[in-house]
This record gives sequence, C-alpha cells and structure tokens, in this order.
Amino acid sequence: MKKITLNNALDEAYLEEMLRDEDVILFGEDVQTGCGATSHPLLAQNFGPDRLIPMPITEQLICNSAVGMALAGMRPIAELGFEDFLSLGFDALANQAAKIRFWSHGKVKCPMVVVTCGGVGAGCGCNHSQKAEAWLANVPGLKILCPTTAADTKGMMKAAIRDDDPVLFLVNRSLQYVEDEIPEEDYIVPLGKARIAKEGKDLTVVCWHRPYTYVMELAEELKEEGIDLEVIDPRSMCPFDKETIITSVRKTGRLLVTHEAPYKFGPCAEIITTVVEEAMDSLKAAPVRACTPMTAIPSLSPEMDTVVTKEQIRKAVYQMWD
Repeated sequence: MKKITLNNALDEAYLEEMLRDEDVILFGEDVQTGCGATSHPLLAQNFGPDRLIPMPITEQLICNSAVGMALAGMRPIAELGFEDFLSLGFDALANQAAKIRFWSHGKVKCPMVVVTCGGVGAGCGCNHSQKAEAWLANVPGLKILCPTTAADTKGMMKAAIRDDDPVLFLVNRSLQYVEDEIPEEDYIVPLGKARIAKEGKDLTVVCWHRPYTYVMELAEELKEEGIDLEVIDPRSMCPFDKETIITSVRKTGRLLVTHEAPYKFGPCAEIITTVVEEAMDSLKAAPVRACTPMTAIPSLSPEMDTVVTKEQIRKAVYQMWD
C-alpha cells in the first residue's frame, strides 16, 4: 500500500489507462497547464498534444466533442473545471450520450467519461460551488460516480474508462488533496457496489464526499456515547447498490442520509424512499436526512456555514432516538 492524494490517484488512473489503450485521450480546460481544477504532471511527462488536449472554456463543445470521439471509436476523458457548468453540456449528456444505446437498439456504444469537480472548499461562490449529482440522476443511460477516497477514485476511474457507457465522474473539491492508502498493484473498483466503511449495529448512515469525513469522525465520538454507527459510502448514484443499504437497515433499524447537495429532490429522497418501500418493517424510527438547505452558496468563508455541517449531522443522529 502507498499513500497519495485523491488528485494523484486520478492522475495515476489516467496514466495507466492511457498507456494500456492508445484510444484513451484526455482533453479539457487547462489539462496541460495545471491551472484548472486538476493538474496532470504525470501525463505531461508522457504524452503530447495528441493525447493531452487543451480546450477552450466551452463546456458545450467539450461534452459534444466527447460524444463524437466515442462514436468514432475512441475512449475520451473530458474534464470540466467546475461541476456547475455541466448545465452547459446537458444536451450532449442527457439527449445524446445517454440515448445512443437506446436509439441504436444496443448496436452502438458511447464509451466516454466526463470528469468535473464540485462543492465548497475554494470560496468561489454560488456559480462555482454546487453539487450536481441529482441533476442528471434522472436520465436513463448515464452512469454517475461519486468517489470519496483516493483508493476508490483510482479504481473507479479505471473501471469507468473501460466501461462502454457514458460515465459522469464527480470529484469533491474539498477532498482533492486528502491523502489515502491505495494498493500498489493494478486494480479496479466495480461500478455500482457500495462500500461499508465502518460496521455498526445502531444506525445506518449513508454518506459520500465532504459529509463522509464528518460521519467518520462522529462515528468515533458517538461510540463513547453508546451509539454505534454503520457507515456506507454508496460510491455511485447510477448504478445504485440498494441491496447493501437495505441489508444494513434491516440490521440497525435506523437510517440517516447526508450529502452536500441541497435536500430537496436530492439523492437522499431516493435512498430513503427505496428503504421505506422495501424495508419498512425493519425501521424502528422514521428515516432522517441531513443536507444543505435550498440556498445559493456564498463566497469565501461563509460557504462553510451554509452547507451541511458536522453538528447538523450529529443532531440528526440524536433525532433518531427522540
């Protein structure tokens, strides 16, 4: 095992897959200069402008180009600097890439990965700090991945690049430089399989990205109070591993879902609804969600008080026993 940051893990995945398959290319905003959301020193040392392609800040062009490259037989990785601007590439993702399998009756594939960073952590304000996993989760045909650790980031990216369907790969900005242990040997993480980060018996907590770090801290603190959390990182929204969560809830009898995206119509609603529909008889208390309120994210330091906080999650845990 070795310890590297999430950003470095992403770079390693790119490098290994680009060396393995010459059809894999990376293009996007500032991919050569490192001035964008991510930098690629490993790639710049190994590839020229034919495999590492800088693009103008035109998300619509980037996403549509990825679709065209995929249809031409390549395996493009398209990088957008900010998750917020997936909105500009929405047509390419929702109406083109996601539909190709359907309108071609399975005869045509669209192997592409769109990578972008979202969430607070840089003080960039309401136009550059949003979490968008729910925006496209309602679109059949897209795979949506939300890795939290460096190990999952590398393994899931390698799996995403090899996948024959369009994949949206969402990186959390506040976790980019967090170090984590990853295997030294080649590996992939299967898509659509949740990870039980910590086993427990009293309460199932489903979380990812920034709230995951809070929950893991709370798990140790609440243990001293006699509350034993079982922590599940779903790792992907689509495909979604409901079986792991339902099995956990049948054991603990309680469910809390927390994420950085706003609570209204967010992933929390789908997860809670699924559990209520399929494991209602196991619940000892009503499921609870702890998420960001329906508000725009302010610039600079106030952003940390606007999104879901560790204390908000703690209060949600206590609510399960009120």
